[in-house]
Amino acid sequence: LDFFMTDSPDEQPSQLALAINTFQKPPDRPFQIRPSKEAFISKINLINENPTLDEIQTNHFASLSYQTMYIMADLSDRIDTTADAVARGSRTTNEHVLCQINVYSNGTIVLKPDFNTGKLAYMIESKNFNNDFYQYYIEHASIPVTKDDLSREKRLLTEFYARQQVYLTKMVGKKFDTPPPNVLKLNVFGEII
Repeated sequence: LDFFMTDSPDEQPSQLALAINTFQKPPDRPFQIRPSKEAFISKINLINENPTLDEIQTNHFASLSYQTMYIMADLSDRIDTTADAVARGSRTTNEHVLCQINVYSNGTIVLKPDFNTGKLAYMIESKNFNNDFYQYYIEHASIPVTKDDLSREKRLLTEFYARQQVYLTKMVGKKFDTPPPNVLKLNVFGEII
């Protein structure tokens, strides 16, 4: 075993190690939920939408980078656009956040508050002189994806991952000996890259 391990400063990386170091990882496959034959209902709430910093550290939550966007409404009574008012900056705003959208690096989109089509409207109160109340709905208005588009996307992803697998197979090579039939023990020595 010592023959295969070395800490020599003159050690040269193998061709496999050099090839792996220049290789870029493909994007992760999209998460798929597979139906289970066994029913399981959790007795606790597994989703913690706003974990504290202590919970993040103790539970090892993955921290993904994300971008935050806001949809806002300005409910001011009137807008004074004269040059004098703009120069003085005397305009008081009455802005309210209608919706917060977080787009995570793994492709997940989180919308707060959630869609409320067919439910009660969200309400905001203007802080103007007459304290008006406004109702608004958030709805998903994009065109639904057709089955043809879904099948085409699935086919393209399958082809992409197949090409990626062929590329990895070519890079690693076929220098591995196959074990003889009916062998119960096999030792494989490899490199950790």
